[in-house]
Amino acid sequence: MVDRLREDHENAHVLAEGLAALPGITIDLNQVQTNIVIFHIRREDLDAPGLILKLAEHGIKAFSMSQDSIRMVTHKDVDQAGILKTLEVLRKILA
Repeated sequence: MVDRLREDHENAHVLAEGLAALPGITIDLNQVQTNIVIFHIRREDLDAPGLILKLAEHGIKAFSMSQDSIRMVTHKDVDQAGILKTLEVLRKILA
């Protein structure tokens, strides 16, 4: 799968830039150097584990790293359409 790492990294940047535009989300875009995207939820009514449960209801996998940190990874099973779907689901959840 080494041949497609570039695509995974590009998809990670699309995801990160979309996350940066969402309310209640903070992300350091300079830290997105690979296919791993780590961001923080900054809301009083929702923490990382709660957001992960809501994402799971839509078939979206993410991992809680702490009460406010979430990790997502792009790979061969995550295409750009999936990323756009994820961002749309997040927009609805955070609205």
